[in-house]
Amino acid sequence: MIKGRNLRSQNADGPTWSEQFPANAKVLLVFLRHFGCTFCRQTIAHLKEIEPELKNRGVDNIVFIFHGALEDAHDFFEKRWPSVAAIHDPDLRYYTKFGVTRGSLRQLLGPHALIAGIKGLLIGHGIGRPKSDPFLMPGFFLLKGDVILKEFRPSHAGEMPAIEQLS
Repeated sequence: MIKGRNLRSQNADGPTWSEQFPANAKVLLVFLRHFGCTFCRQTIAHLKEIEPELKNRGVDNIVFIFHGALEDAHDFFEKRWPSVAAIHDPDLRYYTKFGVTRGSLRQLLGPHALIAGIKGLLIGHGIGRPKSDPFLMPGFFLLKGDVILKEFRPSHAGEMPAIEQLS
């Protein structure tokens, strides 16, 4: 854990999943692409906005999984959602375990992704330089203990799930 933050480093010596989150808690895991990604910025803003409704629908925790540098994570989350929980996964262990993979060119740069990207830019989310793997796709998983209750695997990098798909 990083002092003053809720960022956790995922490593072999770190706490187990059950030590981090109670078995009866519903946890929404959100896998981010990279910190320069406009879709990641959109995702954070959207989930922060609908967090009260997610809580009302039974989601206890929202946890972001990221693979970029910890220094970049501090800046990224501090600007967007300082109190949110996030787990650093530099070796992509969680990404691999949950089957969050690299996208195809169509998923990353196809017409649907480009339209979603333009919408994000128009509402002020901007775009930055990729500081880690820009080919990773996002992913959303609702867990209770070690059971996946729901999952959403976007068809393109900018696809956002409906609240019903997350809770």
